[in-house]
Amino acid sequence: MKPGILAKPSPAMWAAVGVSAALGSLAARAMSVRRICPAKSLADALLITESLPANTLAAGQLPEQLMTSCASYLVQVSVAAAGQGLSGSSDDAPGFSRTARHSYSGAVSTVLTEAVRDDQILTYAVNIPGVGEVRGTRRVGTLNLGHVPPVRKMPDTMQITLQDNYTVQMETDFVAAENMLLAHCRPSGAAVLRDNHGNAARIFLSTDGHVTGAITRDSHIVGRIEGTVPGQLSLRPSLISPEKP
Repeated sequence: MKPGILAKPSPAMWAAVGVSAALGSLAARAMSVRRICPAKSLADALLITESLPANTLAAGQLPEQLMTSCASYLVQVSVAAAGQGLSGSSDDAPGFSRTARHSYSGAVSTVLTEAVRDDQILTYAVNIPGVGEVRGTRRVGTLNLGHVPPVRKMPDTMQITLQDNYTVQMETDFVAAENMLLAHCRPSGAAVLRDNHGNAARIFLSTDGHVTGAITRDSHIVGRIEGTVPGQLSLRPSLISPEKP
């Protein structure tokens, strides 16, 4: 190559320029979109309690039906708490407790921000008159810009206690994908549920809100969970019932 003459850009160089431009555009968009407070979004989402039944075991509902209702609540809260806008920058300070109340059901949610450095830790509780209570902890991880779209881990540990001695414990392994162009988040991942009647379930949530899963008892599938959020999940009983001793 003669001195003073620039080399013709190669396809690899053009690709690198394109990637840099795209990342720069995403970063600029991230700085300009509306921000949400994770604690406020969670406090509001926890009040979406329509899927939790007031009539439980005493009214003839099967434990697996109650587990499906609780799974529906868990997924609805996860999707609604992600919401519109991108998370970050407007976090509550550590030690700040936020309360929200539903005007019709009378449900009251409280979200305590325990930490904001690295992972944000939110401890929450919901009291639902005539239905029961919800308690749990959510971790909101830092945004991973090395993933396309950018994602952050958002796992929950939740326990729901309903009337007539029904309790279910749930753990999620959800991640939230942040669409910086449309300014919304879409959670996805898996969740494990166990109740005090010997039932266990594993459900899967896709980014489009579709949910699938199965409930087992004594190593037998007793029902399948399916549905799309927003909306209620349904239970499809298995044709094969567990063998009785």
